Amino acid sequence: MSGANLGDDVHELIGTGGRSVGRASAKAEGFSADVPTAIECIELAMRDGLFDLHWLDHCLLLDGVRQGSEYLAIRARVERADAILDALYGDHHIGTSKTAIAID
Repeated sequence: MSGANLGDDVHELIGTGGRSVGRASAKAEGFSADVPTAIECIELAMRDGLFDLHWLDHCLLLDGVRQGSEYLAIRARVERADAILDALYGDHHIGTSKTAIAID
């Protein structure tokens, strides 16, 4: 491990599955108010397929991240990934909201 970039080091240690570890690490770093490291962890999760806008927008432990200047760029990338998955899997007919489970 190089120590130069926490996200790369974590990714090297765990390989796949970084989305879950990245999210958990981002929450831990958000709790400790280490915004730069929390952003690195979110970017790690994004490299491994994070597309959960609701989590990104509403996780209380990420309040500090949402106040930073990098947040809008991160959010735009996650929003694009979410839109691509929606287009690929064609679940447009399912009514959803940010708080409800989709029921067909």
